[in-house]
Amino acid sequence: MASWTPPTTAGHPVAILGARVLGRRMALMSLRRPLLHHQHRSSLAQPGVAPGTARAFSSIDEAVTNAWLVIEAIPEILSLKISTFADLAALAPQGCILASNSSSYKSSAMLDAVPASARPRILNMHFFMPPAIRVVELMTCGVTHPAIFPFLYEELTKLKMSPVVVKRESTGFLFNRIWAAIKRECLTVIADG
Repeated sequence: MASWTPPTTAGHPVAILGARVLGRRMALMSLRRPLLHHQHRSSLAQPGVAPGTARAFSSIDEAVTNAWLVIEAIPEILSLKISTFADLAALAPQGCILASNSSSYKSSAMLDAVPASARPRILNMHFFMPPAIRVVELMTCGVTHPAIFPFLYEELTKLKMSPVVVKRESTGFLFNRIWAAIKRECLTVIADG
């Protein structure tokens, strides 16, 4: 596997694609730290609004300019995620980490249009609701560079998050997989009387 150099975070934004519930939650989380934050959602960009610490953009290329981390939080439509990751591989800075917040799809399912050279910087980064749950799951796409995990672990800890690294791809990650087993057992107990 090729070497990986951690991106410089100081003065570089975290870009979040999507401004729905989890996208806004991730934006607020990242604003707890003195860093720049870019968010892409065409309906949020307003001409004439003075830029602040958080900024909204109507195009992906503007949102990811100079970012050290991009988190995709768009609707759970696989074809949309595949095309978005193809765009990110082409538009984001070379060393930028590309993450999906999806809990429905493994990031490996989003790689069809991504060049092999960009795949080692892609992973799942799954945040939870409500915001009081400070856990974030990190899971490989199958070829994620192993040095990304300790780097993100340290960065997320600075944000008062509790990162959990899922060592290999797993449907449902950790929490949802365990929660599904608990629900199945509860239904079995009820069915058995």
